[in-house]
Order: sequence, then C-alpha cells, then structure tokens
Amino acid sequence: LGNKTPDVFVGNYSIAMDRLDAKAREAADIAEPRTPKKNKKSRGKPDSQPASRKRSSDAVEQDIMFAETEREALLAEMESPAVYSDPVKVSECKEKLVNMDRRLRELEEEWDDLM
Repeated sequence: LGNKTPDVFVGNYSIAMDRLDAKAREAADIAEPRTPKKNKKSRGKPDSQPASRKRSSDAVEQDIMFAETEREALLAEMESPAVYSDPVKVSECKEKLVNMDRRLRELEEEWDDLM
C-alpha cells in the first residue's frame, strides 16, 4: 500500500460501493472537464436541425428511464458475491457505471435544453 491508507466505511457493502462510485464519478469529472456549450442562437444562426428532426421530450424521458433502470440493474449485479469477490469484474462494473452516469448526465442536459 505504500503511503496510502485503506478507506474505511461504516455500514454495509452497498454504502461502501456508493461512496466508491461517488469517488469514481468525481475522478471522471476531474479527468474530463466539461467544455461550455456554444449557444448557437446567440450568434443569430438558425438551428442546425429542423424541429421535426429534434428529439421529443418523450423520447428523452424514455431514454432517461431506461438508463436509470440499467444503472439499477448494474448496481444489483455488483452486489452479487460472484461479482464483488472478483476484482476484475468489480473494475469492469465500475467502468460501466461511470459510463452510465456520464450518459445519464448527457440525457439530463438534453432534457433541460428541451424544457
């Protein structure tokens, strides 16, 4: 371990995994800083997509619900002894979780833009 000290969590496995996931999300946010969106409307340019080609709020909402359901399923999978006893599987699941969280943030931003 060198100079690192182990993380100690008070609570059950789910609490520990939630905290580790939060740390992973923070690390992903630090590693990939967000770039500000360019506001096309402020430049006086027309929208790049006609209204008929933009996704509807219903479609975005369904994508968000589907992504949240997938995330819950992955968290349930991570709680299984077969996964949490295998460091490789845990690492793969954590990577999937970080990607799912990133996708959820993108969908929520898209939702906000529609509203």
